[in-house]
Amino acid sequence: MQFGNGVSYSVSLEDPATRKGAVMDNQCGNFIGNGAPAQDNAFAGNGVPCGAPAGHFGFRVPDIITNLRVDQAWGYVGVSTAIKEVSGAYYNQLGVNAGCGVNVNCVNSGHPADKFGWAVSAFGLLNLQGGDIVGVNFSMGRGAVGYTTNSSWWQYYENSNSRAMGWAADGIYGPGTDVELTESWSIVAGYQHIWGAAGTWVASGGPRCTVATPTSATTTKRQR
Repeated sequence: MQFGNGVSYSVSLEDPATRKGAVMDNQCGNFIGNGAPAQDNAFAGNGVPCGAPAGHFGFRVPDIITNLRVDQAWGYVGVSTAIKEVSGAYYNQLGVNAGCGVNVNCVNSGHPADKFGWAVSAFGLLNLQGGDIVGVNFSMGRGAVGYTTNSSWWQYYENSNSRAMGWAADGIYGPGTDVELTESWSIVAGYQHIWGAAGTWVASGGPRCTVATPTSATTTKRQR
């Protein structure tokens, strides 16, 4: 929608496939250990323990995206928002409920209530004299790491007593608990200088942080 004088606003419903983060069950393998942790989102199969990789998430609720932007000769500024669904699979409570047999992730065990994450981003670009450009983007969110960072998973393993983990997950839950949404933020800035016929020089960068406090666990993970 165009309001004139360079002001525009849009609302869209988008496939979450490229922006969704993992939903993790703290009962799954490698939650705190060597190796990539298993994901356990709402599309895990009944009786399949921790068996829901990101590609099996499916599509239930589209992401709701809004964007407000002002474009002028000097550059542009804008604000965008996102709302997305975050949901977990069935609880992994082996032998707790009748009818589950030897299976975990059983429909009889119930599942955490669905939640919705959010993210907001403020950004701008300024055209400088001589063709130089400077820009900045700040994003923050809760349960929406795909909108605040491009980072995914990393782990450093030294020995059985020393390891570091950075997991970009939208939410974490445990037996009988709700999904706890992670909090994340990022700042990215860039500067482009025109050297004339000699070429163009570009510098950019910035910090990122993802903090997750697992339900029924006392581990805090940070990523920068």
